[in-house]
Amino acid sequence: AVAHFAQGHYSASEREALATVAENPLRLDTHVLLGQIYLETKKLQQAETHLLRALTIDPASTMAHYYTGRLLYRQKRYAAAATHLQQVLTEQPDDFWLRYELGRALQQAGQNAAALHYYQQALALSRRPEALVAIGALYLLEGSAREARTHFLQALDVDPHNPEAHINLALLDLEDGRPAIAIDRLRRVLARGNSPQAQRLLDEIRRRMDNN
Repeated sequence: AVAHFAQGHYSASEREALATVAENPLRLDTHVLLGQIYLETKKLQQAETHLLRALTIDPASTMAHYYTGRLLYRQKRYAAAATHLQQVLTEQPDDFWLRYELGRALQQAGQNAAALHYYQQALALSRRPEALVAIGALYLLEGSAREARTHFLQALDVDPHNPEAHINLALLDLEDGRPAIAIDRLRRVLARGNSPQAQRLLDEIRRRMDNN
């Protein structure tokens, strides 16, 4: 089951894992694996069944808490997702993505200060553009345009083509009264690939300009 899952053969992995839990219903790792399979195949109800079963078998299982957190995030149960992800922190002290995902859950739950704390922890572990953009977006929401721009530009130092950083900078350019610069930035994003967010902002800028 694990080998099939690693190769992306989810149907075969599911078949073997279900056979395993039929023989041994208390196999914690197999229930977690089934949770992963159903998360990957977007069968969230089945994922929840097996992950809750795993937590019943071992309430301290960090892997069960981690994937339950990811499941709850997809279900838009953000505060509950954060609670489960926090259970994993001590076991994964160097995991960038855990802290980043925890920050996203807390931000969606309206806990911006806590989200910023975990984004900054993630950034301390690895200077990745995802964390820099997330921090910049929080500053933007709080009305700190200068801090936001600084972090978006730092994200571009790491990844010059990062679309999220460019889109947010275009928004700041628009707010600063520089629509032409914003349009040019968004056109460059769209030239590198499809981006509905960039297209919506570009259409909005053009609409505003047509109305003036």
